[in-house]
Formats: sequence, C-alpha cells, structure tokens
Amino acid sequence: MLQLVPFCETMDSSSGHSIFRDVNGFFTTLTQGLDNLEQAISPHNFMSMDWLQQIVALLRSLHREIIQLVQKLQLPVGDRWLDEYMDESSKLWDVCHVLKCGITGLEQYQNVVENVSMTLNANSSPTNQQCRQVMRSISGCWREALSLEEENKVLIETKIQADGKLFLQLDDKVIEANFAKWNGFNGFRGVMYAMKNTSSLLLMLLLWGLVYSFNENSIAVDNLCFRSSFFASSSRLQQRVDAEINRVKSSIKTTMYSRPAFFLYEFGKTQSLMGELWTQLDLRSRGSQQGNNNTVDCQESLIDKIEQLEHFSGLVKSGLENVDSQLDDFFDEIVDGRKMLLDICSQSAIEAM
Repeated sequence: MLQLVPFCETMDSSSGHSIFRDVNGFFTTLTQGLDNLEQAISPHNFMSMDWLQQIVALLRSLHREIIQLVQKLQLPVGDRWLDEYMDESSKLWDVCHVLKCGITGLEQYQNVVENVSMTLNANSSPTNQQCRQVMRSISGCWREALSLEEENKVLIETKIQADGKLFLQLDDKVIEANFAKWNGFNGFRGVMYAMKNTSSLLLMLLLWGLVYSFNENSIAVDNLCFRSSFFASSSRLQQRVDAEINRVKSSIKTTMYSRPAFFLYEFGKTQSLMGELWTQLDLRSRGSQQGNNNTVDCQESLIDKIEQLEHFSGLVKSGLENVDSQLDDFFDEIVDGRKMLLDICSQSAIEAM
C-alpha cells in the first residue's frame, strides 16, 4: 500500500515542496485521527459518550486544518475551491444543528430518568405501594423514550435523508476516474473530497449515537486495495463500526431489553437498568403481597442497580453537556472560518487590481 497522500502523488515538482508538505500534513492528521477512532472502539461500550466526544473533536480539528491550509496554498481568488468549502461548511452547520436538536430531546428525557433515580434513592427499601409508584414512573420513562425515538426518526427523515446531506463515496473506480481533477488547486480539491467523505462518516456516526440510526449498511465497504493510507484508515473504521453494529443487533435477540433506536451506550445501559429494576420491584411487590420477607441479597442487588442507574444517567448528562458545548464552539469556528476565507479573497482581489 502506498503511504503517500492521495491527489498529490503526481503533483508537479514545480508546485513546490512546501505545498506538498502542507497537504501531506492535512492527510497525516486525518489518517491519524481515523486510526485513533478505530482503535478506541470497544465492544464493551460501543458508541460511548467519550468516543462520540472524540468524533466531535476530530471534526473541529479537521475544519481548523482546512482553514489553515487555504491560507498557505495561495489559491486563486473566488474560484471553485471557495464554493466547495462553503458547501461543505454549510453541510457541517446544518447537520450539527440536527445533532443539537437530538441532544435537546435527550436532555429533556434525562430529566425524567433523574426523577426516577431520585425517587429510588429516597426509597432504597420501598414498600409495596412505593414499588408500584416507581414501576409506573419507569413505564412512563419507556413511553417517553419511544416518543423521543419517533421524533428523532422524523427529524432524520426530514432534515437529513430528504436533502441527501451526507456524501459518502469510497470507491476505487470513482477515485481513479477523477484522480487528475482532484489534484486541482494545488491538491486542495482532493483535500475537500477527503473532507467531505470523512465529515459525512463522522456526522453519520454522531447521528447514529445521539439521534437515530438510519441506513446502517451505507458505510459497509469491501476489502478494496486503496491506494492511500487515508482510504485504508477510513475503510478500517467503517468495517469496525459495521461489525460492532451487527454484534449489538445480534445481542438484542438474546436479551429481554431491546436496544433503543440510537446507539449511545450509556443511554442503552439506563434503559436496561430500568428494565431490571422494574422486574425486581415487581417481584418485591408480589413477595410483599404474599407475606414473603425480602432477603439481604435482594436488597443489596436493588441498591446496586439504583447506584448504577444514577452513575450512567450522570454520564449521559455530563457527556451531552460536553458535546453541546463543543458544537456551540464549532458553530463559532465555522462562522469565523467562512469570514476569514471571504476576507482573504476580498483582500487578494483588491491587491490584484
């Protein structure tokens, strides 16, 4: 496998070693970021909040790299490269707003879960009546979760799928057919192609984790002989994610608690724990009605599940706050980046007069 970056392998030496070095630096950052994400995937907590936060951080890093690269490549004023960047930054803006909507819905749902957790904490040794009260609250949580999933499904269908916002194309034949074109603008066109693919993949993973899982087979790729380390890294990440999604779906069949319509690990744990608590409270209530005494082991198990629910609910809350804050910062960076590139073009146009 060639380790050179794509779209620059045939660049004329007259373009300068510095241009090649700058473009190469972008692909090195991109490849390393994808490799780090792939290596951070764990079957024990697939789509964890920490992993999703790494995705947002990589998106922001790549966008900053793009802005810095433009300033170094001395691109022609107001040419097609600017349109391509503006289109890409618009996609980032729109999809991140969908993510923000999904996060808002999740935060509202977590408030309901917290109320259940607080009720359980206040009654760690509940009476029969209290058991029934908490069971009704848990059932209410499940109804809220179903409502959230339906709202998110509509959000994805209307804001993402209907507009075809996520471009994802890793095809050797397409790459070969357009290789010369992607060397355009000192390699920047190839950089934008890589950015479009990568950002679409990363945004899709964020949507699957936080909003709604859709078109899950769209990232499955064959074991193609990619000509660059970037495509190989992207392929490995996609294949690993595909394998984990299939594993999660298979595991659902062996448990009584179904996975929610999105893959956030900590959210799935809270759902599972509430299911286990509902069952345990139901058994406790029935035992109380029949005059059976609850054993110490059952009491300890109940307390342990209450503590786990509080723990994972807290992880969801803090993780959502972090991602929401990162997205706000990302919006600012997109606005600043667009303004900076427009200012560069305006200044260059004035100087050329």
